[in-house]
Amino acid sequence: MDPLKVATISTKNFIGEADRSIKNMSKWARKAASEKVDLIVFPELCVNGYVHHNVSWDLSEPVPGPSTDRMIALASEVNAVICFGILERDADVVYNTQVLVSGNGIIGKQRKIHMPHVEYLYWRSGFEIETFDIGKARVGISICYDSLFTELARSLYFKGAEILIMPFAYNTPVPRNRFPEEDITALCYRTTCYSNGFYGIVCNNAGNRKKNKWEPEGNKFPGWAGVFGPDGDVISFTRGKGNGEAMSIATLDPKPLEMRRKNACFVPRCLKPEIYFGIQDSDQTGKA
Repeated sequence: MDPLKVATISTKNFIGEADRSIKNMSKWARKAASEKVDLIVFPELCVNGYVHHNVSWDLSEPVPGPSTDRMIALASEVNAVICFGILERDADVVYNTQVLVSGNGIIGKQRKIHMPHVEYLYWRSGFEIETFDIGKARVGISICYDSLFTELARSLYFKGAEILIMPFAYNTPVPRNRFPEEDITALCYRTTCYSNGFYGIVCNNAGNRKKNKWEPEGNKFPGWAGVFGPDGDVISFTRGKGNGEAMSIATLDPKPLEMRRKNACFVPRCLKPEIYFGIQDSDQTGKA
């Protein structure tokens, strides 16, 4: 890994307004470019909208497709790698997908693998765990609920990931200025970074969404974003009050990652896989 400057940006989430979303993301990407960042991260389903409704099929689009083409052009303009969320349609099946692009095209994509119960009816699970070379580092992606599965994070470690990108559409109850220290899920994300020697980049959707025909009660997103270090420390985070859009910028230094992974008690070095209970082969999975 080489030194890498990252901007993680919490943007508003618009249902079925890809043009509006991309214009808004472009505004923020240009702000990030003024800081000469290498990587820009946007939230889960930031292009087409995060919504629990059959309209997701109508909003979905192919990858590559019109929105990814526009994001590639934006990446070329700001001279950075961009990670963003999209409703991907492939063979009439919808996936919750995070895409990585540069000015040269699509670097890769990760489909969400684990679904909370509210999502199962609206998009299908992915089945591949990938890592991606973005030039200065190798990254893995775990989308929202995926980030609570230690098996996924450990798999990404063994596949060579140095940075874990964690995009969200998550309605956390703790205010964003206290989220990294007081929310149990945030502590899980930080522990994931500690136990795998990752830099962790988190990014949630922002703002209040008014009542609409798909959401009778509307929706609210906390608007937090930030970076955790390979020791689980908080490097940068959005601390402003409220839940409006915000950007957090940090430079990721390879030295702390190297030192964490050299530690004599670094967890992956001490694993004993030959003695663990075989989850895949067990007939006890899910039984009390």
